Amino acid sequence: MDNIREILGNATMAYTNMDPNIEGKKVAQNIFELLDENKESIEKVNKIDIKNNNGFKINFDMFQKLNNEISTIDDVYRKVIFMKQNGNNYIEGKQIDNLGTICLVYDGNTYCLLELVLKAILTHNSIIITSESDYMKATNELIVILIQRILEAYNIDKNLVQILYTSRIEELLSNSTSINKIFAIGNKNFQNRIRKISKVEIICKGYNYFDLYIEDLTNLAFIKK
Repeated sequence: MDNIREILGNATMAYTNMDPNIEGKKVAQNIFELLDENKESIEKVNKIDIKNNNGFKINFDMFQKLNNEISTIDDVYRKVIFMKQNGNNYIEGKQIDNLGTICLVYDGNTYCLLELVLKAILTHNSIIITSESDYMKATNELIVILIQRILEAYNIDKNLVQILYTSRIEELLSNSTSINKIFAIGNKNFQNRIRKISKVEIICKGYNYFDLYIEDLTNLAFIKK
């Protein structure tokens, strides 16, 4: 529990001390540039994961696709939604702020990791990347190290992005005062299990599982196939 408590404390300090004037999209762009510069190193560690039957081959076209997606996202951090002067001549308003600490619980998919990390940076949130297995460990850890290098270049606490391998996910997800939102990414069974053990609001995203509404049983054989 001590290690989890330390990670949570570091995450809180990181987003609290982050300069609100930092442009998340510039940070994200520099991250993509550094990933591209270190493509050979990423490929080397990725081969280690593949050799150990512990990962899949990285497709750098997916990085570019994600780069294109991130570049089109509007930066809404600290965006003023409305502002008005009340009857007492005070200015009232509302703006979009960060959540705090978010937690990604997933199966080690590198693309999921990168997407959520970049979006956390855009919104000035800390992120704890959590997995029960070491799937894609060498690849993912190098990518996190490179991301942290860019964070430090912007004088951002590198603990804004942390990675944790643990069999004690229930202990982590019970910290409703330290974690503000959880993203559970995996198949349906995985999502349901995380829902049961979490004390925090969850957003689920899945793959390899689809809900189908069947009007009648006429084409049931084809649907099963």
